[in-house]
Amino acid sequence: MTLVARTTRSVSLTDAGRRLLESASPAVAQVRAALTEVTAKPGEVAGRVRLTVPRSAFHFVIEPVLPKFRVSSSSAIW
Repeated sequence: MTLVARTTRSVSLTDAGRRLLESASPAVAQVRAALTEVTAKPGEVAGRVRLTVPRSAFHFVIEPVLPKFRVSSSSAIW
């Protein structure tokens, strides 16, 4: 089974390669999350940080504390 088509100028996924990537992506994400969780120190923030806030709340509430949070939570993924 060919997963990658390669020429002298490009590399691209075949249909089988695209299907494998689509099927395997959730599993790979779960493994990454599990590794992050087991390597985190107790009490340490680790993993993906996603915020959904109004723009005004971001500027007045989140933005002032974000630099300090990033330094103290270096394992967090932005």
